[in-house]
Amino acid sequence: MHVYRHVPASVQGPGLKLVGAQSGLPGATPLTLCSGTLTWHLPDGAIHRQLLSTHTHLGEAPARGRSDSGKGQLGAAQGGAEGGAGMARAREERLAACCQQALALGHFSRALDAARALGDAHLLREVALAALQFFELDVAVAAYEAAGDEGALAQLRPLEAMRHDDNLLMGHLVAIAGGEAAAARQLRPGWAVSAACRPAGAAAAPRRESSCSGLYVGLGRPP
Repeated sequence: MHVYRHVPASVQGPGLKLVGAQSGLPGATPLTLCSGTLTWHLPDGAIHRQLLSTHTHLGEAPARGRSDSGKGQLGAAQGGAEGGAGMARAREERLAACCQQALALGHFSRALDAARALGDAHLLREVALAALQFFELDVAVAAYEAAGDEGALAQLRPLEAMRHDDNLLMGHLVAIAGGEAAAARQLRPGWAVSAACRPAGAAAAPRRESSCSGLYVGLGRPP
């Protein structure tokens, strides 16, 4: 069984993207897919709900307002400093996994929350680059602010004044993110990308996978 994402808009153009694959239920028929939970109709007529492996870590989004002192008290109650350190490492691993799954699924705000909670500048830049691929300017700016990347912010902040002109804004974002103008033009036939507005090094920006407005389940091979 394969899980796909619908890509309505990206610097590479619209389309479908394979998110992941996992074992299905023999003889069962998939009925609905909502928030990563797939509902099956079993051969005996029963209904079974399955959380997809592509969504298992999304529940690890950081609890807002949790304090470090609370974590320390909990760690002490479970075995002192060593136990607290182990819990901290486990929490960091869960947040990192949450961030990566959120990026893969196009949930950029959730990915940003997880990266902020970790305080990982490298991960925050990864979130920003992924957001730019899908025209998520607000998330990209917030991620670069959290990472303290003034160089990137100097490029992006002037674009906030272009929000009144979607064509102009999208053209600049395609140039900055190193996208393919011919493919992305399917979204806005009226605009063109000038090579002059592509900043140095933009072509080296890593390409992330697509944002989505929907998930799909396919029982055959991916296209």
